Amino acid sequence: MNAQITFWDKPKVIFIEDDIELCNDFKKGTEWELYSIQETGKNYIIYHKGIFYHPFKSKCKKI
Repeated sequence: MNAQITFWDKPKVIFIEDDIELCNDFKKGTEWELYSIQETGKNYIIYHKGIFYHPFKSKCKKI
């Protein structure tokens, strides 16, 4: 049951390349909770330290 997903679990993304231009914390291999996907479908939305960031999907992947 350790791998059970609940309704309250949010999907996560992992950066496949650095995006430090957007935020110094967004480095290759770091994992973040996914807030939403932008309507255009080109960006993920991550809420971090009180700010919404919109990294390109090409820089991270959903896990």
